[in-house]
Amino acid sequence: MLGGFELYDPCGAPVRLPTKNARALLAYLAVQPGRPQHREKLMALLWGERSDKQARHSLNQTLVQIRKAVPGTDSGFLQSDRESVTFIPGPIDVDVLKFRELAAEGPGAAVASYKGPFLDGIGIREAAFDDWLSDQRSELHSLACEALKAERERCVEEGRLAEAIDVGKRLVALDPLREGAHRELMRLEPGFDPNDIRQSQCYLDNETQQLLIDNLQLLFEREQPQEKLRIVKS
Repeated sequence: MLGGFELYDPCGAPVRLPTKNARALLAYLAVQPGRPQHREKLMALLWGERSDKQARHSLNQTLVQIRKAVPGTDSGFLQSDRESVTFIPGPIDVDVLKFRELAAEGPGAAVASYKGPFLDGIGIREAAFDDWLSDQRSELHSLACEALKAERERCVEEGRLAEAIDVGKRLVALDPLREGAHRELMRLEPGFDPNDIRQSQCYLDNETQQLLIDNLQLLFEREQPQEKLRIVKS
């Protein structure tokens, strides 16, 4: 789910869930394993504008779709009754849960396991789901940034300068508005060219791009006053 929703069977073949809501529902349940989720809450989350009867029917149908689509698990990963639905960890590996575990243990492995924004491109237009998704993305993004920062510092302490620079560049790409990341990269790599931010720019809207460019212009002039910054928009 980091970088987008993907589901695979035990043999590694991709599994396609038929609807966006099926993907969103499974994701919501999977990142909260072992915790019963009340049906009314799930109905409000994904079918908030429908009547209670319609929302309940849609939830039931979506659960059937998920169970049918995932082979080789005997549907044991979902337990449900009249009141709630619970995701049971074990039959399905969840990358978000693994990433959180790795981030708690140490930055190295966590850095490698972060593939991008949580449920990127999910495309659900429900206010309640959007609020939850925004919170999850923010939390995971912060964990990834802190893991990258910690790994960069560890590489520096151990004298692995080339690796520290690579990790620093990943941090700049992940969080291009973090001034400290740019400053540290300039310190580690004196020849670092702030013009080389086009990759990170492509993920930003025009207003944020301009803010980034303005901030980098000021930062670069303070750090290296003899140089001129020339940033080319892609």
